Amino acid sequence: MYSLPQQPSSIGKILDQSFRLFAEGFPKVIGFSLILALIGVVFTLQVGHLSVQSVPAAQPPDEDVGALVARFAAVIVAYIVVSFVFYGAILVRLDNLVRQHPDTFTGALGVAGKRLPALLLATLLYPVAVVLGSVLLLVPGVILMMSLSLYPVIVIVEERGGYAALKASHQLIWGLWWRTVSIYMVPGILMMIFYTVVIGIGVWTTDATAQPGSFGFLDILSNVVSGLVMPYFYALAYVVYHDLRLRKSGADLAQRLAR
Repeated sequence: MYSLPQQPSSIGKILDQSFRLFAEGFPKVIGFSLILALIGVVFTLQVGHLSVQSVPAAQPPDEDVGALVARFAAVIVAYIVVSFVFYGAILVRLDNLVRQHPDTFTGALGVAGKRLPALLLATLLYPVAVVLGSVLLLVPGVILMMSLSLYPVIVIVEERGGYAALKASHQLIWGLWWRTVSIYMVPGILMMIFYTVVIGIGVWTTDATAQPGSFGFLDILSNVVSGLVMPYFYALAYVVYHDLRLRKSGADLAQRLAR
């Protein structure tokens, strides 16, 4: 039975807790991960198909260009909406595992669907805040990329609105920014190495110039890898969120005074 610590943890323990949460929650989220991988493959193929259509031998009439742009936009919007529902469902199931609440596959999708407007709003505001910070000065933009990053967890767990979730994330990480970056650094580097090795093997074993369909294989491989790895980073974000809540609530100070 999985349970989170009730006192602030070291970086090493947070990483250990995140892996345990990922491992115990994997049977609950594997279905979402595989569906997300499939959605990613379909999206990539659709975008590739539309891109080919956008460069015909002869210049198409203006109305055909408008229809193509509309289809392209519809594909992107559909991909974003569906993906966010499934990513939200992953967080719902991880949260229910920690809280020991019973749930179901469809029930998690239902909860994520209700929180979809807040997730979408926060996701739209996130790059705006980062870009504005970068325009003012490079460092604030970099800081905001991390300090606002816990908004998906807060939207799902605390049921806050989009703007409120971004603000709460910034308040949690502010003052502990370097520590939070350090926590993400190790798994982030390992993920990049793993992803590079897997895709490198796929490229090495596939002759892309001789087999036109090989690009489809690489698309499938990259989406499957991403679908299987992303739930871990949601588990890590959940554990980081919990630890920061303990620290901001005064548990960290009480722990130090007790030493």
